[in-house]
Amino acid sequence: MTRTALAARQQRNINGLIRQYLPKGTNLSVYSQEQLDAIAYELNIRPRKRFGFRCPIEVMTELMATYHEALPHPVTVLHSVPATADSGE
Repeated sequence: MTRTALAARQQRNINGLIRQYLPKGTNLSVYSQEQLDAIAYELNIRPRKRFGFRCPIEVMTELMATYHEALPHPVTVLHSVPATADSGE
């Protein structure tokens, strides 16, 4: 299967999953951001074969933890905050 065919198949699969929540032609403006975020969350906790039957959010969390561990530790700079006239000092 060519890369383009695989991408098209994956896109059709995602569209089908989204349509379980939002039928084709749905006006998204009638949904709150909170409702759309809840749908996205439901889709992201659904296990996927391509991830060894782990969910995308789990895979992303692992990748981010690995990336974070690979970063050099930042140097903490301590500085004093000057007192202002409003602070009563």
